[in-house]
Amino acid sequence: MKPPRWQLLLVTLFFALLSSGCLAPRVSQSQANVPVSILADGAEETIQINSGAKVADALAAAGIEPGALDKVEPPLYTLVSAGLQVRVVRGREEFETGQSLIPFERQTVQNESMPLGETLLLQAGQNGEREVVYRRYYEDGLLLNTSISRSTVLRPAVDEIIMVGVQKPFAPLPIAGKLIYLAGGNAWLMQGSTSNRAPLLTSADLDGRILRLSRDGRWLLYTRKPQNEGELNSLWVLDISNPQAAPIDLKTPNIIHFADFDPKAALTILYSTVEPRPAAPGWQANNDLYRMKFGANGNLGVREKIV
Repeated sequence: MKPPRWQLLLVTLFFALLSSGCLAPRVSQSQANVPVSILADGAEETIQINSGAKVADALAAAGIEPGALDKVEPPLYTLVSAGLQVRVVRGREEFETGQSLIPFERQTVQNESMPLGETLLLQAGQNGEREVVYRRYYEDGLLLNTSISRSTVLRPAVDEIIMVGVQKPFAPLPIAGKLIYLAGGNAWLMQGSTSNRAPLLTSADLDGRILRLSRDGRWLLYTRKPQNEGELNSLWVLDISNPQAAPIDLKTPNIIHFADFDPKAALTILYSTVEPRPAAPGWQANNDLYRMKFGANGNLGVREKIV
């Protein structure tokens, strides 16, 4: 008995599909090799590569490996196409170290005890030195740009300081005792006569908040502009009877309203502090009162909080 016709057709179709699956796949036109031109290192080369490949594959097939500073046009991820031209620009950098001068600046300090127009060199200026590392960038052997990679100060410059006389002719007047005054951030002493003036402090940073002379006329209490970040000013004392004496830092910042010598004790000061604030006027009073002793040799005593 013969099988039904539809069964024969089904078997024939099955074997036809099985035999077609065993055949080798055909290469479509879209997957065919295409010519790609590569320009690198002064030479041009044309290679054949699968049209589904990327520029990176084309360079690898040509044995060309881009460096970290190299540029590839079009980018490496671009799919190749017939007639595509790939250009590799070789990048290179060089570093050179050199030295350059740091010019010194000039400062002028006025002196009322010197005749008008007379000058005196207090400190000679000296140029500093800086080490500079230059970076030069090349593309295909041509210098493209030069920039500074690093700059280090080897020796800072020293400012030139010149004292200039500003004393004007005047009729001297007698003075009983000592007169201390500020001019340009400096402290001056006038004694015996208005013509007898001498500089006490020439740092040009006295802020004028505190300027007190002790009862015996030996010690000067004063404030300077901030010496440390976050401070409003600092409190200092100087023995004006000794021309060689160095100022004594009392390690007491933020004195705005009050500081004076204790009338009942020698080498003792009283002071009140403030707290820096961002809002105007820049501080807030602490409403406190301290007492502190200091030694002529610069030693500081214990601070006693009174209020």
